Amino acid sequence: MIVAMASCALGHATYSGSPGQLISAFELAFAENLKKLMKWHVEAFSFLSTGLKDGRDGYDIIAKELQYMTVGGVAYEENGVKITHFPAVHDRNGSISYKLEWNGLSMIFSGDTIPNYYMIEQAKGVDVLIHEMVVPPEVWASKNSGLNPGDPGWERAVGFALAVQRNSHTSQKAFGYILSQTNPRLGVTTHFQANEDTVGPAIENIRLLYEGPVAIATDLLVIDVSKNDIILRRAVVSDYAWYPQPYIYPQDQIAPPKYDGPFAQLSDTLLGSIVPEEIYESDK
Repeated sequence: MIVAMASCALGHATYSGSPGQLISAFELAFAENLKKLMKWHVEAFSFLSTGLKDGRDGYDIIAKELQYMTVGGVAYEENGVKITHFPAVHDRNGSISYKLEWNGLSMIFSGDTIPNYYMIEQAKGVDVLIHEMVVPPEVWASKNSGLNPGDPGWERAVGFALAVQRNSHTSQKAFGYILSQTNPRLGVTTHFQANEDTVGPAIENIRLLYEGPVAIATDLLVIDVSKNDIILRRAVVSDYAWYPQPYIYPQDQIAPPKYDGPFAQLSDTLLGSIVPEEIYESDK
């Protein structure tokens, strides 16, 4: 697992001094404590081979600090895939958006953000722009609280939703404006509270400012992107699906298990409580 620091999804970093000067990162503490949280689980499966002889392990958590004010900073570059980052405006200093480039194709994922000029500059002409959007404050307040205009607390609920939007999120018309300034081959809105009664009005608001292709992301949406076409599909998955087929490393690269056998970490007391297999596996 690679944890990129300063991403909205994992919290925010603390900064002071000149823009871009990192003095401490909550995400580093997050990653280190996540390792501690995973310690029991990692040890529990270490009677199996979980890593490679070169030191890499399937349970690795690798934290990488990203300077949040850097425009075009490289978060990842390998096998022809390049992921860069640029500032997002969400809650407080430290949030970022990502741009992925591969094989002549490009995609941006905004994460949570209010409309900003970093996005307009970075997203111009991308193939797919995935950008957050929210319902109007009145709708948000009603859906969250069950209140209606005139009810006690209604004005406060709307005011709260409006403050959150102004601090953190992109309105429907603002998303239309961002698309009009960037002209992606496909605009996709995410973070949106999609219901039967919210999708139509959202599209109407977007269309006030933008006429190009737009999709509202919902679960199992699949976007096939090539240089010639962008196709939207709905994935069909089993309710009982197993893991995807893994890559199998050559045996000579695999590190030996840390513990000898499945019972190596059990106390004598627990070992003595195990029902012998021959009692229930017998053919008799």
